[in-house]
Amino acid sequence: MNILVTSLSLYLEGREEQDYILKKDNTEYRVSGSQTNEPVPKALSLYLRDKGQGLDRIIVVCTPATLMERADKKSDLSRFNDAIDAFFKKEKLPSPELISLCLEDLSDSEKIFATGMEIADIMSSADDPCVFVDSTGGFRDAMMLIISTMQLIKERSICISDVLYTVYDRNLPPPHRIISRKDAYSVYDLVSGMDELSAYGDPSKLIQYFRDREMPESSQRILEALKSVYTEMQLNRVEQSRDALIRLFELLDTYEPCSATFDRVVELARSKYSGFSGQLSSVEYIKWYYSHGYVSQTLSFYYEILPDILLENRIIYASGDIIQRYLKKSRTLVSGRGWNHYFINTFFKEVYNPGKLRARAAREELERLSNNDTANVSKTGSRLLTVISFILAAKNDRRLLTSPPVQYRMFLEEMQKNDIPFLATEEELLNIKNEKKFFNLLKSNESTVCLLYDIDQPEDIGSAEALSEIIVSSVDNENICMDPSVSRELLQKLLCKYFYLKSQRNSVLHVGNQSDAPEVLVKSLGEAIELLDRVLESRSQP
Repeated sequence: MNILVTSLSLYLEGREEQDYILKKDNTEYRVSGSQTNEPVPKALSLYLRDKGQGLDRIIVVCTPATLMERADKKSDLSRFNDAIDAFFKKEKLPSPELISLCLEDLSDSEKIFATGMEIADIMSSADDPCVFVDSTGGFRDAMMLIISTMQLIKERSICISDVLYTVYDRNLPPPHRIISRKDAYSVYDLVSGMDELSAYGDPSKLIQYFRDREMPESSQRILEALKSVYTEMQLNRVEQSRDALIRLFELLDTYEPCSATFDRVVELARSKYSGFSGQLSSVEYIKWYYSHGYVSQTLSFYYEILPDILLENRIIYASGDIIQRYLKKSRTLVSGRGWNHYFINTFFKEVYNPGKLRARAAREELERLSNNDTANVSKTGSRLLTVISFILAAKNDRRLLTSPPVQYRMFLEEMQKNDIPFLATEEELLNIKNEKKFFNLLKSNESTVCLLYDIDQPEDIGSAEALSEIIVSSVDNENICMDPSVSRELLQKLLCKYFYLKSQRNSVLHVGNQSDAPEVLVKSLGEAIELLDRVLESRSQP
């Protein structure tokens, strides 16, 4: 649906009709009218007719003065309506629907905004609206309404096809020109785009503004680089955003001024990302994001980068032997982030978790028993040896089942009570072929191991305080090492802050989780960066 928006001027008494001409797509459309509000809808309807379309609706913004009846019982709105109807009948065109809105208080910005919203709502209700704007004349502050309405329309992704203006100069003979001022009004898009780049780093509106304008390839690459930086930072991707920023500054450093408009864009980009350099260390990179107010990104980057900083500076690290030994055993190591991240975030929860340590010791005993190593066996191990010995004997002489030993009866009851699927019946027990098969079945299930050895099911170490304490207390300077110049208390504080921020980062990124107030996060990030500085300053390694 083609819609024209216009603001109505007062009709002047005694003005004769004059000719006006619209040049569009190499064609001239000549019309006449006694008031400058008339030429645009008339000429526009002829242009649309050539395109096989029509002007479907005209929204006229009036004031009380233009609605007031004069001596002839007609208002300016009715005069305008009569002139448009007469023209469309003469040209044998379907008359457009005319909708009038009255703006009563021209000095009230809220009423101007409300009228703009009403216009936008009318357009939104139309089927596939395509909007034309007549910026000619109108009441005082009409341009404020027109501009605000155009912005509201754009926010709803409604197409503004053209902004037309009737140039009436009484010192020049007719025909007077009807010209497009769309490009002039797009300066508001430019200013809005610059504001968004400066405030949020978002270049989307600038990219849209420059899309249909000729510009050097170097300028186009800067816009693409700005978009890449913005996207990667929104996604909180550490390496990708750093690479995008490096690329952006390479382009900014080699930029040669080409126009006042784009020079200003470059100036804003340099200011927005001031202080960045491809030579920044990981710590400086975190500080840069923090100083620029990127709280969410700083949370993510601190979480991603701190393990590398700690291990690469040998603040805390594992000996090569334990790394190789553990990597051979572990089937769960996620290689995507690498050993450093895994070491700080997962290794200690798996290897030094007290509950897992007890379960691991029990599983290791079952492993020894499966290999017929019966030295230094625990009470539970001795009981299991008695049980398997009786099972193997009963396989050959079922009469023994009439009076089984207490250990066997208790074992079978435990399996049945806890519904252990592969050992829950006597029939399954008597099908076990040998000791190795028996002990391998037991150690294959962690819950079974914990049941037999009366161990609580290992729980994940949830709190930042508990995990940071386990890490620091695991330092033995043989398997787990740390820089002797660094205070263990200081390192524990740093790790505690790290795991707290990790939980906050997950809360920020995942819907439904609760995170602390922004000011608390900002303060905690500052404290975490300060702790990292203190740790690095105290280390003995350069």
